[in-house]
Amino acid sequence: MLASLELFGFKSFADRTTFQFAPGVTAVVGPNGSGKSNVVDAIKWVLGDQSAKSLRGKEMTDVIFNGATGRKPNNFAEATLAFDNRSGFLPTRDSQVRVGRRLWRNGDSEYLLNDQVVRLKDVRDLFLGTGASAYAIIEQGRVDQILQANAVGRRAVFEEAAGISRYKGKRVDALRRLERVEQNLLRLTDIVDEVESQLHATRTQAVKAAKHREVSKEHDRWWLGLAADDFRHISAQLTTLESTLAEQQEQLDALAVEQAALDEELSGLDAKLARADEERRSAEKRSSSAREAIAGHEAAAKYQVARLEELEGELVRLRRQLTLLSVRATEATTELDHNARVLASSEADLAARQAALRENGPELEDLIQRAESDREQVAKDRQLQLERLRQVSDAEKRIAGLAAERDGVTASMKAIEVRLAAIDQDVADAESLSAERALAVEEAEAAVRVRNGRTADLYQAREKLARDRESLAAEIAAFRERKSATSARVAVLADLQERGEGFGIGVREILRRARSLGDAPWNRIYGTVADLLDVDLDEAPLLEVALGERAQFIVIDDFESLIPYLERSSAKLSGRVGFLSNRGLPQADEPDLTGVRYIEAYPKRLNTGTGAAPRDASASTTETEPPLSGGPRERHDLRGLPGVLRRADELVRPSSRMPHLATRLLSGTWVVDSLAAAIRLARGFGRDMRFVTLSGELLDADGTLVVGPLRAESAVVSRRSELHRLRAELADIEIAIETAANRQDTLAASQASLTATLSIAEGEVRTVVDRLNRAKAEQAESHRRHQQLTEARVNVAGDLDDHAKRYEDACDRIRKAGEEREAAAKDLETLETGLSLALAGIAEIERRQSAIEKRQASERLEFAKSEERLANLREAVGRLDRESRQRTAQLAEAARRLDVGLDKRSEITRHLLNTQSLLAEAVLELESLSTSVRRAIVGHDTLKRRRAEFANRESQLRSRRRTAIDARHAAELSDRELRQRLATLSERIREDYGREVQEIASEDHSAISLWIAEREGRTSGEMGDEDISKADDGSDQPPASKITLPPFAELRPELEAIVERLRKKLKMMGAVNTDSLADLDELEERHSRLSGQLQDLVEAKRTLEDVIRRINAESKRLFAETFESIREHFRDLFRKLFGGGEGDIVLEDANDILECGIDIVVRPPGKELRSLSLLSGGEKTMTCVGLLLAIFKSRPSPFCILDEVDAALDEANIGRFVNVLKEFKTSTQFIMITHRKPSMCEADVLYGVTMEQAGVSKRLNVRFDDVADDGSFVAAKRAA
Repeated sequence: MLASLELFGFKSFADRTTFQFAPGVTAVVGPNGSGKSNVVDAIKWVLGDQSAKSLRGKEMTDVIFNGATGRKPNNFAEATLAFDNRSGFLPTRDSQVRVGRRLWRNGDSEYLLNDQVVRLKDVRDLFLGTGASAYAIIEQGRVDQILQANAVGRRAVFEEAAGISRYKGKRVDALRRLERVEQNLLRLTDIVDEVESQLHATRTQAVKAAKHREVSKEHDRWWLGLAADDFRHISAQLTTLESTLAEQQEQLDALAVEQAALDEELSGLDAKLARADEERRSAEKRSSSAREAIAGHEAAAKYQVARLEELEGELVRLRRQLTLLSVRATEATTELDHNARVLASSEADLAARQAALRENGPELEDLIQRAESDREQVAKDRQLQLERLRQVSDAEKRIAGLAAERDGVTASMKAIEVRLAAIDQDVADAESLSAERALAVEEAEAAVRVRNGRTADLYQAREKLARDRESLAAEIAAFRERKSATSARVAVLADLQERGEGFGIGVREILRRARSLGDAPWNRIYGTVADLLDVDLDEAPLLEVALGERAQFIVIDDFESLIPYLERSSAKLSGRVGFLSNRGLPQADEPDLTGVRYIEAYPKRLNTGTGAAPRDASASTTETEPPLSGGPRERHDLRGLPGVLRRADELVRPSSRMPHLATRLLSGTWVVDSLAAAIRLARGFGRDMRFVTLSGELLDADGTLVVGPLRAESAVVSRRSELHRLRAELADIEIAIETAANRQDTLAASQASLTATLSIAEGEVRTVVDRLNRAKAEQAESHRRHQQLTEARVNVAGDLDDHAKRYEDACDRIRKAGEEREAAAKDLETLETGLSLALAGIAEIERRQSAIEKRQASERLEFAKSEERLANLREAVGRLDRESRQRTAQLAEAARRLDVGLDKRSEITRHLLNTQSLLAEAVLELESLSTSVRRAIVGHDTLKRRRAEFANRESQLRSRRRTAIDARHAAELSDRELRQRLATLSERIREDYGREVQEIASEDHSAISLWIAEREGRTSGEMGDEDISKADDGSDQPPASKITLPPFAELRPELEAIVERLRKKLKMMGAVNTDSLADLDELEERHSRLSGQLQDLVEAKRTLEDVIRRINAESKRLFAETFESIREHFRDLFRKLFGGGEGDIVLEDANDILECGIDIVVRPPGKELRSLSLLSGGEKTMTCVGLLLAIFKSRPSPFCILDEVDAALDEANIGRFVNVLKEFKTSTQFIMITHRKPSMCEADVLYGVTMEQAGVSKRLNVRFDDVADDGSFVAAKRAA
């Protein structure tokens, strides 16, 4: 029983939570969504459930707590189940068993058994046969799953209850092992046959290999000797070349030393030459610099001389200017004194004249005031007159301007009227163009509709073609899938037929020999009876039953050629074989109930020490019928009798190859409709005949009755018929695929043509759409133009109204300006009259004033003249004073300039003397540098001549060194060529013999010795190393031989010809298995070992078949007993749960109890017998509960988990359900997930599951009164 469940991080149980389970009923309650069903998921998960979907998740990591508000997600989930195993329901000695499972977020998981890590298989094996998962957990959807499962799928619950799942697993393992044994047996048989063939071939090859080995040894002696001689010869040449190379290297080293000395001398001369060249260039550069300095100094001296001459001329001029300025200063002083005296006389005369003018001043002042007053009045009148003239002028100007404005407005109005008329014409044109473009738009829209309609039709046609192609593709895919399946089946059947599956080992052995060997008796074999008879697949099972073992008989031409082979002691067969003689077939009038004369060949391995030879596993447990004795008997024709369908030979299609085979084999066998008819006929007219029923039963002539299904592995006739039919189907499928492919190609071509047409149509649509868009754009442009013209007309009309108003306004202003001009003209006439009178008075005053002024003017003229003379004198005095001061300043400036010129002349003189001194120094330096340049040129030329001499010596040395290098290069080429030959020789010896040529040369191998031995009749070992080395040196007369020994280079072609002759001899012998002698013993030993293994496999096959038969028998017994027990309990529980009615469990095929499906037949009270799918939810639940409780009653499980199975039940059904549970409380522990109070009433322990924090489940110990009708907790509601 379950002791406890511990959860941590599993789904909503974030914290470690423990549920303790007591005997009886433990209820887990809580509101919807609280996580109570997670308890069931945890139990399933621990027991090894691998389906995330059954655990209500998308992937297995969904069972890990994923976090909640204020809670972080867990990194792993853990659940542990503790079991009390004191009753021993688990196959372990532990009284307490703990099973746990952990899962991490990275996907890693582990299973724990008593805190030890184990495999999932270990956990499943622990609970196998206990019903812990098959029927012990009843979930919400388990009811429909069990009831809606097919009849075969429903078997799993019953098999688990019967406890045969273990046997079924063992049976699967045994069948798998049997299949492997049969495969190994077949493979080993092939290997044994192959080894036997290899033995014959190896014996033949051994003789050839011995001869080949002798020639090969002789070839190796000469070839290794020649290689050793080549090695010695090449080594001697290499030694000579090495000494030559050493001498050449010494010569090259000496030349290199001499070359280095010359190079050093040349380097020194080059350095000296470079220094001399540098000194020459430096002297030339300094000489050039000196010439440039001389030229500079000469230019500076010339400039300074010219400048000095200029200064001398300037000094002469300055001296003259100084003398002239002194004279002028004296003259100015004299004239200034004279003018001062005249100025004093003139000032006295002017004072007298000024007194006379002051006497006539008052009278003239009065006249002037009167005249001034009159003039002011006249000025005012003139100002007013001017104002009036201006007003008249302004009025006339305004009138002229307004008239011009009026004329302009008139002209503008005329222009606006013309413009308005033009706009009206444009509006009319725009309206006409808009109408035309609207018509064009309608035409384009019609064209678009037409093209779109055509395009839509084309699209529909293309889609139809595409659908047709998809349909064809699906059809082709289906055909190809059928072809693939059929081909696979054909391949399997062909492989089975090729390997002879279903035939005995002995039969397969005979058939293989008949195919591979062409001599007697194998060339007289036609094949097996199953291969020679052609029958429809539907009739093949009946023919299998009718033929029995005779289907495996081998048809042979006659027994005379077979008997000698069977009587030989070497004839070994692995199993029983039946032979049928074609010449021994009885004629049509000869009665023979078996239809065949035969002999049976037995294995002759009677002296192996293992007892009687094992029979072929495929042979029947009954002996093949012997020929009847007692002479011919009368045979009746049973056609037309009740129950008789046909004679068995009529199942076979006629054959030209063996036309009478079926008649002779099956003429005494009849096909009847039932076993009762066969028994009836066997007692009457069909005495001494064989009968086959449509169900496959066989009633033999001796009264033997054979029933049961035919073994699939021995159905060779059905397999051959199926293969024939499948090949015909395969041909039909090929034709269908080809036809569909042709249709698909036609549709593809049509689709391509339609696509091209559609492309053209789409192009036309685009064209007409473009035309429509252009027409709409033009229409919109016309509309916009019309609106613009309308707006322009409104604006122009408004301008015309404005101009009319301006014209009227201009006329009003012209009239007002005319009135103002008339008023100003009248005021102007009045002012001109008053002004004439005022001017006359002013003229009189001016006359009197003029007389006085003339008198005073004369006096003033004189006074003015005096003043002018006085002013002129004052000015002359001032001018003379200024000139005197200027002459003095000019004189001082001229003196200063003369001093400056003198100073500059002195400075230029100094510079000139300095420049002349530098010029003299530069000339001296230039002469010195010229001498150095000449000396440097002489030294440079001397060094060049010396270098030319050394270069000539160096060229000669290089020529000698080049000659020496060429000679050394030739020697090195010879050395490399010899070493390459030696490497090639070594490589060939290494590849051919795996040895080094030096090792062979040291072992006294020599082709020269063999050649001399042949000449002298001595063995190759009589010649010493000195003779061989001297032969390598090319000496003509070796000390130990009287034969004239030619040089090695001349002798080698003859030796190589000997080796080549032996090599050709080996090649002419062809491919030889050189290991055949060694392989012969190995093959004989292997053949003996494999024969023993073959015998072991035959024995293992018999043992496994016996194990499978015992497993099947035990499984049938257990399943039948359990099924009957569950059936009786289900009938009883159904009546209790439904209060009446009928319920039953039936097998689909009672003859195939281990594989057939199981149906449930129910009739609730007051209703007719109906299908399970037509039951209501409550009826389905009660039916499923009744079935599972019947299983519990038949095979009690220590615990049962009910996950809200009472949700679909009403109060009455819950009551019956609870009453039934009471009967099981003593033997089964129940864990019930519910929120129905009637179910809670029967609970011994009540747990609550709630979510105080969203997403986190918590276990509570609750009382019955704390639970509301909806499953929530009253205390929680009250607290809320």
